[in-house]
Amino acid sequence: MSAKRTVTFGAVCADCPLRAACTTAAGGRSMSIHEHEALLRAARAQARTPEFQQAYPTRSTVERIISWIATSRGRRVKLRYLGVEKNHAWLRNRFAAINVRNLVNKGLTRTNGVWALA
Repeated sequence: MSAKRTVTFGAVCADCPLRAACTTAAGGRSMSIHEHEALLRAARAQARTPEFQQAYPTRSTVERIISWIATSRGRRVKLRYLGVEKNHAWLRNRFAAINVRNLVNKGLTRTNGVWALA
């Protein structure tokens, strides 16, 4: 492995029976190892545990909602105001707007002045 975490198999690939399925590069297969590879492997191993599998449905829903709040049209939301109070008010309005959007998508309608889920 090089100093930049690149692994090149080179001559080892020449005699490998799986070479055609693995690479078409003349110099053999090369790979880059992420600097946090050990951490990523540990996270993948944790994701395979029964405890994680049981908690994931709730966790994924919460993470999705946080993502909706933190982004707008695919871009990260920046705080627009100076001071905690104004930003907190903006955040409450954003929560409310997202909740109304979700309710409308689930069939919220207004009939004769009364709101109801269809």
